[in-house]
Amino acid sequence: MKKILSAFLAAAVIFTALPVLAEDAAVLEDVITVIAGDKAIEFDVNPIIENDILLVSVRELCEACGATAEWDAETQTVSIEKPYSTVISMKNLLITVGSSQMQRSITYVEDGSVSYDVIELGAPARIIDGCVFVPLRRVVYELGYNHVVWDAETHAAWLSTLRVDVSSVGAAAGADEDVITVMAKSKAIKFDVNPIIENDRILVPVRALCESSGAAVEWDAETQTVSIEKSNAVETKRLIITTDSSQMQKSMTQINDGSASYDVIELDAPAKIIDGRTFVPLRAVAEELGYNVITWDGVTRTAELAIVTSDPPASATAAPLNAEPDV
Repeated sequence: MKKILSAFLAAAVIFTALPVLAEDAAVLEDVITVIAGDKAIEFDVNPIIENDILLVSVRELCEACGATAEWDAETQTVSIEKPYSTVISMKNLLITVGSSQMQRSITYVEDGSVSYDVIELGAPARIIDGCVFVPLRRVVYELGYNHVVWDAETHAAWLSTLRVDVSSVGAAAGADEDVITVMAKSKAIKFDVNPIIENDRILVPVRALCESSGAAVEWDAETQTVSIEKSNAVETKRLIITTDSSQMQKSMTQINDGSASYDVIELDAPAKIIDGRTFVPLRAVAEELGYNVITWDGVTRTAELAIVTSDPPASATAAPLNAEPDV
């Protein structure tokens, strides 16, 4: 029988309040702080860094993100549920202790349909001092925080939401025949076919969008697929989009050891060919290309893409995949 995770933790762990003594100072230097928005999350058991991956107690993380978590002792699984009210109505996550995979289901508002996929966590969930610990970065992304910054000097991870969703530009967008401008880092992207708004979604030619971020694009006429590749010093990201499909396949290959992870991203709308160009939903693809802030100006009909850091201390730096630590 499922029990609320908090009840499981309370039964498993007994805490004793102790005064902070001088000899405790060295221990406190290793305390890791996780800040969601502008408030530190209060963990019963301190987060840890293991194999360059930041692990945190899932119950407190979920509560900070407005999600609920339930523990099933029989199956050793944590069930996470978070309600939404826009494109999707509910997101459910299932994490099993000892597993490096997380099952995800998404329920959509429009027709009640449900999609399912499996997310690679990067490290297995485990029990530490009676609490279920999970990799911070991948789980928190699913709970709504799309930007994580690590400050090695203060041992703090900063979680923030740096996206203004343009998936519902609606009436402010005006007539579809008007020109739509897309700015990438303050510079207008030059499209040979103008972006459009269709069913309240901004669709853009994929090649110009990718080239604006330094990504390479290839078209396979036989399979009707676009392959996108973007690399940095740490990893190579590959995206595959098939016309008429609302899913985007993603793989991440690590430069140092060649290990790879795979995921499937749900698009707001299917890719389609218009005037000989493959059009894709702007938001989902732009985010995968590294743009973490997207804003829409309905008056000027301009979507602006930017790469913006949060407001942590000056010593904080964005933590890429498998950095030290991988947050």
